[in-house]
Amino acid sequence: MSRSAWANNILSVATRACIVAALLAALPHNRCAAQELTVYEMSLQELYRAASYGIQTRKYANATPNLREIIARLPDPQLDSAIRMLEYGMYHLPVCHVEMNNLDDALADFDSYLKRFPKGTYHEQARILVAEIHAAHESWDKVVETTQTLLNFQHIRP
Repeated sequence: MSRSAWANNILSVATRACIVAALLAALPHNRCAAQELTVYEMSLQELYRAASYGIQTRKYANATPNLREIIARLPDPQLDSAIRMLEYGMYHLPVCHVEMNNLDDALADFDSYLKRFPKGTYHEQARILVAEIHAAHESWDKVVETTQTLLNFQHIRP
């Protein structure tokens, strides 16, 4: 290899190394920026994934802000997928409250869920949890009332 070809090859290798080094230096910065996204900057899908992950890993305090933001962004959705996402958020927020032993907040949020989705996907589970919260508060008349409501559903009766 001639001296000029060797110098060009070294220059080419040095240029490539600088580009790779610059890209590698930029990667950690981009990862940090992605981790610093607030719930306000995340898309609905990112909020849903983060909330689901928090629930699955039992990190309910981490899931709660994501669920609240989902609910806030979907006040009156028209698309079926958005309605399902809203229902998911409105049901799982009080579930997180139950898991964190915030029973009064859970009752209020379950009430909102049941008013919005009286026959929703999770309405039976929500009513059962409401009855359990009332039992924890020793509000036996409310336990009976909630249980009576559940017994009115034909497929639960048996």
